[in-house]
Amino acid sequence: MPNAQCYEQVLSTAAVGAKLSFAFTGRGLSLGFDFGRTSSEFRWRLDGGDWQLSKRDRPFWVGPDGWFRITSIADDLPDGEHFFELEVVHGNADGCEGTNCNLALIGVVG
Repeated sequence: MPNAQCYEQVLSTAAVGAKLSFAFTGRGLSLGFDFGRTSSEFRWRLDGGDWQLSKRDRPFWVGPDGWFRITSIADDLPDGEHFFELEVVHGNADGCEGTNCNLALIGVVG
């Protein structure tokens, strides 16, 4: 990941099926990724609900990585304890050329 120096810490994998889960307290959740053509998509769910699939566009100008991109998961949750789950999947969409998942920010809205 060429732009790693821009981020303090990055959770990184290229393994389809890799999973991450965590509990948080708050009203919202956003994730920030080092994103590009070689980035995976992911499926996610909150509080044991239905799985959702990310479908991020990849404009013609985007490189293989290096675009800091925020994905808003939720901003209207009841204030309190929540549980988030994420699983890396291949995008299988136009412009998706890889399975890199580089999570650089977990933002909780209190």
